[in-house]
Amino acid sequence: MQETIPAHFPVLYEPHEFPLHFPVLPSYDRTVTQKELKYLHFHNCFEIGFCFSETGLIYLETDSLSFQPNEFTIIPPFIPHITINSLDDSHWDFIYFDPTVLYAASIPAISSLYKHFYQFKETPLQITPKSDPFLYQILCSLFTEFHSRQPLYCLLYTSPSPRD
Repeated sequence: MQETIPAHFPVLYEPHEFPLHFPVLPSYDRTVTQKELKYLHFHNCFEIGFCFSETGLIYLETDSLSFQPNEFTIIPPFIPHITINSLDDSHWDFIYFDPTVLYAASIPAISSLYKHFYQFKETPLQITPKSDPFLYQILCSLFTEFHSRQPLYCLLYTSPSPRD
């Protein structure tokens, strides 16, 4: 965490509506073009982002996270934030989801992935191969499965983790 931002920036609510049959929304190949801080926004769900290119800061209400390529960021629900690039536009994939809805069909008490998300429900994170190799690998698998959309890919998102 690095810079603190002034409290006078507006905060916008950007809710996501999930399909009833599968409460996960992907957003591929998004280009983030912002170079200056004008406002923060928040969602009604977790936002997991994977940065493909460039660097910058993710500003939070009272702090910031730096980002760089090949890192995941996880922003919990209702946490105001905004991504600002250092120089050039950055390129991202995002997945938005609510683990309480996603794992409602399974048994949340036995899902370590659910526990992983629940434990940092109020703390934004950066996930690198060194910071949390297990979670990094799981997230890589989730994003890969979403891109490939092979038959039954939805099961990967709703199955308990092998770490249980």
